[in-house]
Amino acid sequence: MSADNGFYIAEFDDGWRWTYAFAIENLEYYKEGTEEYNKEIIKYFGRSKLYHTKEDAFSDAVDAYNNLLKKDKFMVVEYGVCILNKKMRYPHHLVK
Repeated sequence: MSADNGFYIAEFDDGWRWTYAFAIENLEYYKEGTEEYNKEIIKYFGRSKLYHTKEDAFSDAVDAYNNLLKKDKFMVVEYGVCILNKKMRYPHHLVK
């Protein structure tokens, strides 16, 4: 059985964000720019912290990854910490 989880870092039009998520491939399900696509962005990255650099986002995601593994020695993070290879527009209008 696959864990299908990871810490994912993405570049947005306003900076970098990271999230811990399952099934990140769902971001590719809807056509980019559609309302459904934007809702998926919010579903995964929601109110995630904004970073000005990739390095800062990566460092914080790695810290969160290490803290999670310290808390649960049986935890499986299948994809570790990954940088998504795509710049996205953050749909601020959907954040409540």
